[in-house]
Amino acid sequence: MPIETEQLANEFLEIVPLVMRAVAADFRQTKDALNPAYFRLLALLSMHACTLGDLAEQQAVSKPTMSNTITTLEQRGWVARRRVNRDRRIVLVEITLEGRAVLDGVHRQMQSRITEILHPLPEEKRRQLVAGLKILREVFESATANAQP
Repeated sequence: MPIETEQLANEFLEIVPLVMRAVAADFRQTKDALNPAYFRLLALLSMHACTLGDLAEQQAVSKPTMSNTITTLEQRGWVARRRVNRDRRIVLVEITLEGRAVLDGVHRQMQSRITEILHPLPEEKRRQLVAGLKILREVFESATANAQP
């Protein structure tokens, strides 16, 4: 029986929340009590600095909501705002060294938790999972690359 893409989409939509629930408790137990929204922002900012507007759009929240979130991250020392010299009206948000350290620590903790969960899998199932994840990465990297203006 052929596998329909709709079936794959449903499986994916059921699995992602399961994975997030499995690691979400670890987010709350970190010494910095990092919530998933902060993690996503720090991960995004670790790639490049962004404006508040860009962050709000990417996280699907209002600019005032994003401003409040960034203020919280700023108070924790995880991000900093800086004006762009060529246009002082533009304010970029960038991750700090402390923010990078928090992000790295949480990443290691999540990796450890997922390793723990996957450890009982037999070698053959691990190989299958790696192959499937590679395909999933290729599909989503292609989709996001094609979506870029």
